Amino acid sequence: MMRARNLWCFLVWSMATSLAAASDGTLSWNFQTTGYTTTGSSGFQTALAMRDGDTWPVVFSENSNNYLQAYSLYPVTNPQTQTNWFTVGSNLLYAGNSSSLLSAATSPDGRVAAVLRNPGNASYCNMAVVGGSSNGFGTVMTGVRAIDFSAKGTVVTGTMNTISPAPNGLLADIATSPFGDIGAIDENGYYYQQSSLIGGWAAQKLDVGSTPFADLAMDSLGRPHVVGGYCSSAGQLITSDFNVSTGMWTHQNLCSTSLVTAGATIAADSRGGVGAAWVQTNPTTGGYALEYAYNDGENGWAIHTVTNSVFDSLSSSYVPLRQQTRVGLAFDANDFPVISFVAGSGSIYLAYDPVTAVPDPSTLALLAVGGAVAVFALRKSRGRRS
Repeated sequence: MMRARNLWCFLVWSMATSLAAASDGTLSWNFQTTGYTTTGSSGFQTALAMRDGDTWPVVFSENSNNYLQAYSLYPVTNPQTQTNWFTVGSNLLYAGNSSSLLSAATSPDGRVAAVLRNPGNASYCNMAVVGGSSNGFGTVMTGVRAIDFSAKGTVVTGTMNTISPAPNGLLADIATSPFGDIGAIDENGYYYQQSSLIGGWAAQKLDVGSTPFADLAMDSLGRPHVVGGYCSSAGQLITSDFNVSTGMWTHQNLCSTSLVTAGATIAADSRGGVGAAWVQTNPTTGGYALEYAYNDGENGWAIHTVTNSVFDSLSSSYVPLRQQTRVGLAFDANDFPVISFVAGSGSIYLAYDPVTAVPDPSTLALLAVGGAVAVFALRKSRGRRS
């Protein structure tokens, strides 16, 4: 009897160890195929928003005719793709032959938005579209280089006339604060913020060089966060975060060895944290790896490798990630990250970080003294919203 109990303790300990290793201590990822592909002129890229209660992902990407499509997840099967993904918006925006960057935004009232921005060009292929489950997608808004929603669901567009006086460079992105402020970043590395308390727009040079791929988010406490790359030193992926306690911007290099293939995407959760996702070359395999970093607002950025391949059900084999212009990133209603990316021959996939079943550490102590087993499903620090 004593030998059997010791064996049981060892098996439970082994299970706890393997689960922790699989999730890297904090993260574990589920992968799903959408059944759709992308081959647009802007290169492989996707953008991601969450519709209807921040629960249902919507992926935007270009088709082979350079038109922007929207795909979303439903709890029923699409007979055309044999997945649970459906086309919810067709030919929304036309990218032409430009090298546009794709971004998306989520509204608190369940709507989503997508925007195509042409870095370095203020007059060509800058447009946005907004849609929702009730009325579908609306008409195209031209001249728009960035888009977001206010805390009340009001559409906030960023054009070359948004910032007054004129910005120091082409507008790269905007973001709204839960408290009514609007932040903006331009392609020359200047940050701007509009507030009724300071009487309009004010600017701050971030000293991170030129950032045509810059992406901006304002967290749930109103703090701005920027992710972008130096033009003068290709491959560096830099974050800029405003530190309230010091009253200064802080910068962190997420990738400094010329590995980054293109721009990263940043998004905020509801608990004061922000995440960033990008694809970089893998120096070990020579392929590409999907990377995710998270900043809880207190301890800086922690980096995790998500995957360098994904299972393709059609070929019953693993296919490598593709070099891509941009990946999509958003947080769901439980504040878990959701990432859209491209692999194989252009197939669009989703990586989702769900709840992970992990034995409670106190379980091991219980096993040692009484042989009792209690396994709990623990949510990570980015847990369910209260």
